[in-house]
Amino acid sequence: MKIIDEIIRRRVIQFLGSYLFAGTSFVLFMDWFVRKYNLPEYYPTITLICIVAILPSVLLIAYTHGAPGKDEWTKLDKIGVPINLIFLIGILIFGYRTNWFSDEPSKDYFKIFYIDFTSSPNYIHHYYTDFGYGSYHYFKKDKYIVESISDSLLSEIRSLVFADISSSFANQDVVIDMSFPDDEQNILNQWIYPKVSELSEDDKVKFKSHIAEFGDILGKRLDYYSSDGLPDLLHRVFIYKITEIETMNTFIIIDYGTSWEPAFSLSLPAIQWGAPPVKYDTSSVGINKLITAAHKNIYSKIHKHRYGGTTVGKVIGKLDGDLVKIKQYKLGLIKKKVRLQSNRLYKWALGGAEMRIEDLNQYINYLKNTDQKIIWKVFKPQIPYNKQSADSLINYGLNPLYDEIFKIENKLRNNGYEEQVSSNQSDMSYTMEVIEVIDSIAIARIIDSKLPVYKVRIGDFVNIQK
Repeated sequence: MKIIDEIIRRRVIQFLGSYLFAGTSFVLFMDWFVRKYNLPEYYPTITLICIVAILPSVLLIAYTHGAPGKDEWTKLDKIGVPINLIFLIGILIFGYRTNWFSDEPSKDYFKIFYIDFTSSPNYIHHYYTDFGYGSYHYFKKDKYIVESISDSLLSEIRSLVFADISSSFANQDVVIDMSFPDDEQNILNQWIYPKVSELSEDDKVKFKSHIAEFGDILGKRLDYYSSDGLPDLLHRVFIYKITEIETMNTFIIIDYGTSWEPAFSLSLPAIQWGAPPVKYDTSSVGINKLITAAHKNIYSKIHKHRYGGTTVGKVIGKLDGDLVKIKQYKLGLIKKKVRLQSNRLYKWALGGAEMRIEDLNQYINYLKNTDQKIIWKVFKPQIPYNKQSADSLINYGLNPLYDEIFKIENKLRNNGYEEQVSSNQSDMSYTMEVIEVIDSIAIARIIDSKLPVYKVRIGDFVNIQK
């Protein structure tokens, strides 16, 4: 009881109550201030952390100086308060450096980009392997022949794309290099194919040495590379000629693989890869289309990782009806009447696989449980309904969905997903039109979608529709 009486005499409870009331009021004020003037959303969080972290000093000072009359500063005050302040500063520094307070994308954009074009025979056998979802370039060996394109054609494509991409980023603070030197081509062609996700320990050791050797070569040739000689981002373009054995028809395909830290230090073949389901004719017209597509892909990759690309915000809420609440990254990026398109990031090992399965099952349920005539009208509006054709259409849509789920579940069982690997997908995206912008918040109405069904998820990224 003496302790309680002493606490009351020293007015600790009164000081604590006043402090908490003032602190709560200040947090609410900061929340309003942030929304009013479009400041970072984590400011109220920092304010709350400061108020809680400094509480020991408040209690200490209240206890030692709260009693009526004059009090001298004690040794405990002189030691305890500075230690508490150092602790608070340490938390703030740690939070700032680790992006702890904010869930927005990192603004540490890349500057040095290296582009590699290859058609090495070392990778041909991978095109006879089914890598699962998104791996459109899987060719059965008894039906297709996969070949490298000629060195002269590869060199021509590389040179033309480099000229175009250099022109696109002329007079900008961007460094772009390409795999012209033979020694750089040779070492890169020993790297592991980007779609390979499961490596043995021996493979990892060899790959690590290849990464280091590539860094040594670049570091000796170019002064502006970092101490390890590696670029901020490596984007690889794989080009191959495909021949259909039965018809002897030929076409060309492109695959992409992209790497940046931590891929280099962890010896990961790629952070992202893509296999656009496009066949390019071997004629000059087809080659020109291929060059245009490669330029567009590389430009988009560089622009996104240097300047942030066209991503302007993310979904933070689903409102009544077809309305979506969006937080824009910077004030003024989103305006009324602008059309936006969603895309979804699947972090495979961190819940992305399960999210993808849920998205696929939603589409499966639509195809299985919706009246065939309605489905037919959606996909074949100009053709009269035919039940046999409708059955084939639905089965044609269901089979790859079941197949993809099977492959994802198999990878989950075998821990086949690296923690750093993710995929940014827009195949189940929805289109929105902005109807209102209030400070940093935009309200948009969903007006269309790629598929007849879609799901709005908190955290979906939002791009300006091209």
